[in-house]
Amino acid sequence: MKRIDFAWMFLIIIFGALSSYFTSWWAAGFISTCVISFIKPIKGSFWKGFLSFFLFWGILSFYIHYSTKGILSDKMARLLPLGGRGEALVLLTSILGGLGGGLSSLTGASISRFLRN
Repeated sequence: MKRIDFAWMFLIIIFGALSSYFTSWWAAGFISTCVISFIKPIKGSFWKGFLSFFLFWGILSFYIHYSTKGILSDKMARLLPLGGRGEALVLLTSILGGLGGGLSSLTGASISRFLRN
């Protein structure tokens, strides 16, 4: 990846974190759609959004899990077939967040491609 790609990914992470702090959780996906739609549609827009949100949700859920000593995430992991491991729930949260970010980035690239034609 080029340096500019990391800059866009960093921008998605920062704006996504700010929007999630002040609004609801799904606003970060809207931010990703807007950021990607402003740049020229690139081939790997899904993967850039996926990696951005994977890191964002992973760091956030890791922080929450370890700041609470895993009490809530271990209990939630017992409800799912994760063997009661909160760390597996952190990984699952990161993957699902990455999929949401990747799809919203893909939507932004499609909107940008549509508006440019």
